[in-house]
Amino acid sequence: DYASSGDFAHPLNGTFPALQFSRLFDLETLIIKNEPLLTGTLPNVLASMKHLTIANTGMSGTIPATLRLTSLSLTSNHFEGTLPNEFDFYGQMSDLDVTFNHLSG
Repeated sequence: DYASSGDFAHPLNGTFPALQFSRLFDLETLIIKNEPLLTGTLPNVLASMKHLTIANTGMSGTIPATLRLTSLSLTSNHFEGTLPNEFDFYGQMSDLDVTFNHLSG
């Protein structure tokens, strides 16, 4: 149910492995912090999770409108664009932190 980048012995680098995460059907929480060599975009396969934290990485791109999370923290990355209008801020999402990115609007 839980995975953290701190669980790995070696730093993560390269592009975010979306295909591998699509096979983890029961994963509810993913925390990736302080992995500046990890790049890529947020894949739609993360949409079914409850809690997602990706902080201080090299990840970029836009934030997908398909995310239906309880908590989302994407602080200190390189995400850009605007927050999707489809985000349900008053429904199931209780925590949102997208500080220190390149977002507008």
